[in-house]
Amino acid sequence: MSHRVAGASHRHDPVELSLRAAAVVLTLATSLVHFTLGGLLFLMNAVGYAVLAIALVAPLPMARRLRWLIRIVLLGFTVTTIMGWLLIGARFPLAYLDKSIELALIGILAVDLKLADGGPRAVGRRILEGVPVLIGRGLHRVRLEPPTLTDHGAAVEATSDVEATSDVERRRVA
Repeated sequence: MSHRVAGASHRHDPVELSLRAAAVVLTLATSLVHFTLGGLLFLMNAVGYAVLAIALVAPLPMARRLRWLIRIVLLGFTVTTIMGWLLIGARFPLAYLDKSIELALIGILAVDLKLADGGPRAVGRRILEGVPVLIGRGLHRVRLEPPTLTDHGAAVEATSDVEATSDVERRRVA
């Protein structure tokens, strides 16, 4: 097994590329279904899915760095959509087809999350470590990149932390 950086900006692994392509296809498919249903709620759902599908493949540096977060948001969005349908959705054949697409999307995102990001625990740690901590006069360490994974899946301390200074410290330097 080779060393991988979780959430790496360039994926060359055919399995991971296939997972991302499948996630985009399924996301756009459910977006199309919601778009055809009409009504503001379905239109907003369709737009949400379309935006998240684009974000999964956007070649922008910020999108590459935050791909792990995009997967989490899409996963939550999909689960929320299914829960909403279970509570108030109409039961007809297209709805069942769409829920099948969404369940497949959840499965693909879960596998992708494990392969690319180290799984839910690693993502949870990244979220907790990345929360800006306000101490005293300003913002201190903010993690921008995910940790590197070893051959055994254990996280290794990342070296790409950024020190952000407060306005007071910037004025002292100037």
